[in-house]
Amino acid sequence: MNIDTQEFIEALCQELGIENSGVDLQTRLKDIPEWDSLGMVRFLLTCDERYGVQLPAVEAGRAVTVEELKQKVEEAGE
Repeated sequence: MNIDTQEFIEALCQELGIENSGVDLQTRLKDIPEWDSLGMVRFLLTCDERYGVQLPAVEAGRAVTVEELKQKVEEAGE
């Protein structure tokens, strides 16, 4: 599965309720204050609805950057 990068970032930021102007693939998830356990679960639900991908929270929690999270979602959709 190949997800458009900008669409992915917009979906992430929208679900977390933040501006996407400062977020790119190299952004470290721990540097986004809204990326907490609740934010993660909400985004994982969005991935299920938007992409039909069910990524376990444990796996999402291993991602360090937005790019790694995107890769995990894409791999889960294959």
